[in-house]
Amino acid sequence: RGCATSEDMLWKLDALQCFIRDLHWPDAMFGEHLEKRLKQMASDMIEACGKRIWRHFEIWIKKGGLIGGTSADYLLPSECCVMVNVILDCKVQALKLCALHSGDLHQYHTRIDEYLERILGDMSKSLIQKLVSVLDSVLKKLSRYDEGSFFAQILSLTKPINEDGQAYVSCVNANLEQLRQRISDEIFTLNIFEEWYRQQTHFIFMWLGERTEISLHPYQLACLLLILKKTHGSFELQGVQDKDLNSQAHSSITQRLHVDYEQRNDMNFTEILVYFKGQIFRIFEETANAVK
Repeated sequence: RGCATSEDMLWKLDALQCFIRDLHWPDAMFGEHLEKRLKQMASDMIEACGKRIWRHFEIWIKKGGLIGGTSADYLLPSECCVMVNVILDCKVQALKLCALHSGDLHQYHTRIDEYLERILGDMSKSLIQKLVSVLDSVLKKLSRYDEGSFFAQILSLTKPINEDGQAYVSCVNANLEQLRQRISDEIFTLNIFEEWYRQQTHFIFMWLGERTEISLHPYQLACLLLILKKTHGSFELQGVQDKDLNSQAHSSITQRLHVDYEQRNDMNFTEILVYFKGQIFRIFEETANAVK
């Protein structure tokens, strides 16, 4: 459902139409004319409501709430979800309020239905764009750890584990729950989840594609492995289908991360061997000096 104001408007439009219809005008032509005027009024009022809602939606989507102190802690405002519900409710009620009893759906209902559908499409794009921008900010942070980067060695001194990855996973889970709980239409919500996951996968795929010639830093690898694993499970629980979850881009990302992970393990093993070889050589050298 929408908000109290929108529900009141839709209820009054319906009550007015029912009242006029129940008068049973003796003049059929006048009754038909009155019906068309009421349907047109309903269409105009719903359109005006849609314009006002969209204008406020654009303002609210830029705000957001922070459940922490960074951009990775962004939480969609509940007000945005309410506005989506208002448009969804208007779309449902428009069939009753704007369609003529003669069966002519085209004149008023089709126009307002297409208009509301465009608003819902724009809302969906804005929601997804905002959510994907959180991942973009995380990937920009991870870029500072690129091999050969000036900041890579400095940032490594803090011995990070996967903090940015954990922050992003928490953000995804919080917003999945926000959308699931606040938006009334399950199909609309699922479509957002599917497109959000697809764009998330595409962003990571493109980011890795820019780094085919270099190895990932351990911190980059740890964050991406966590993001890939946890978000895959979270979106799966929300109903995203396997064909969307395990796309070709997702498989390519998984393969790349596993290759880097294995290479990193091999490098660590080599470093251990070199270390012990040095220790053994030092012991032999000390023993030889002691014998002399």
